[in-house]
Amino acid sequence: METSDAEEEDALAELELELLALRDGELSELENYDSDYEEQTAVDLGTFVDENDVFTQWLSHVEQCDYILKGEGGSATAMKGTRNRSITRNDEDDSRQESEGRLGIEGDVEVLQIKLADLKVETERKSHESRRRWQEIELFRERQAHAAEERRLMELEDEIATRTIQDNQRRLKQERRRMQTEDRRQRQILQEFSRVASERQRMVSEDNNEKQRRQKMACDVEEEKKAMAKADEASRIRIAEEFKIERRCERQRRMLLRAKLTKKPDEAMTMSISGPDVILRSVGASVRQDNFTQRHEIWRRQAPPAPKIVPGFHIRIMECRGQGISDLRAFGAQPHLETLDISDNNITVILAASLPKRLRRLMVARCGLKCVDGDISLGLLQYMNLTGNPLTIINIGVTPLLHTLLVDPIVTVKAEWVPRLRT
Repeated sequence: METSDAEEEDALAELELELLALRDGELSELENYDSDYEEQTAVDLGTFVDENDVFTQWLSHVEQCDYILKGEGGSATAMKGTRNRSITRNDEDDSRQESEGRLGIEGDVEVLQIKLADLKVETERKSHESRRRWQEIELFRERQAHAAEERRLMELEDEIATRTIQDNQRRLKQERRRMQTEDRRQRQILQEFSRVASERQRMVSEDNNEKQRRQKMACDVEEEKKAMAKADEASRIRIAEEFKIERRCERQRRMLLRAKLTKKPDEAMTMSISGPDVILRSVGASVRQDNFTQRHEIWRRQAPPAPKIVPGFHIRIMECRGQGISDLRAFGAQPHLETLDISDNNITVILAASLPKRLRRLMVARCGLKCVDGDISLGLLQYMNLTGNPLTIINIGVTPLLHTLLVDPIVTVKAEWVPRLRT
């Protein structure tokens, strides 16, 4: 009897170990049962054990095994200890029902094997279901990961597109700014070229005008030289003729004096003054002519000798600016007569441009002085003043000469030409 009990215990221990292995391997992935069911099962196992009933004892063992198979029971050692204590008490109390207990145990073992087979099938099914659910969960997670990766890629693409657009806009702005700068520089270069061209054209025109003016001045100088040469020639001829006339008059005067001294009335000569020339003519002897001749001879004797004829003019002083008329006396001025002999070379004459050209040439030829046209500059006046010689500026005509531009010892005289009086 003890041997059969040991075999049964060994079979139950093996079954419990197999159940524990199944619980540790496959049932760890199953769903947990409700905690209320666990507490109620533990109470049933500890409360409704009838020590006098063997079937009840083995039924408690089966329920405890089922409880263990469901993952809610204790360890195999604890179950074995509980079973041993129950069997010991039952053996001591009632040994009469041992044979019936064996039959019940064999039936329980068969039932337990059937339940174990069903439990294996259910375990495989639930394991397969759990694997399927885990596969679905993994697939769902993979899909979520793929979706997150796609979203991240889309965000990255959007960011790249945004940055690309911003970079393109920035480059476009820089290119536009560079083109504007280049256009502005090109316009400045064109403006500079046009300015240089206009300046060059202006300089060329000024050079042409200067050349024309110089040519005109050269022509005018040549004409003036020719006119002065002609005037000088005419002046020399006139002076020679006047000198001849003067000598003739002197001879006639001497002949007249000689005739009067010899008292030969028939040979007497009369003298008359006609215009600027003195002409002596022979006239018949008459009392009136003789009286005139005698009076003229007396005047000749008392008068000083005739001065040498100097070509030139006298001018009539109309207005004087500068150091005054007293300074003009050094140049031969006669303030009481308001005339000035400009035969002195220290006097510079400014001829007005409004005067006739022929008259200007005649004045230059008669004076033999340095004459300047009406357009005169301050530099020329200062240059003439720096020579150190006394200088008098005589403004003749209507040339507007600014007296404020003239400095001492320049004397500015506004005058007009008058014929030179013969003495």
